[in-house]
Amino acid sequence: MKQQQYYSDPNVALREQNSRKDLDDSQAKITAKQQDVDRDKQAVSELEDALRKAGGDPGWATAPPSANNSIAN
Repeated sequence: MKQQQYYSDPNVALREQNSRKDLDDSQAKITAKQQDVDRDKQAVSELEDALRKAGGDPGWATAPPSANNSIAN
C-alpha cells in the first residue's frame, strides 16, 4: 500500500520518490517480525519434541480452545 502513497507536500513526495525510506523501513520491520515468528515456531516445535521425549501428556502441547470458539451462535 505504501508503494502507492500520495503526499500532498511536493517536497516530501519528491524526497520519498527518490529514497523510499518509509517503504524500506516498513519492509525491514516486516522481515524482522517474520524472523521472530519463525524462531518462536521453531522453539515451540522443540519444546513439543522435548515433551514427547520426556513422556509428557501430548494434550499439554495443544492450545486450549479459545473463548470465542466455545460460544455457540
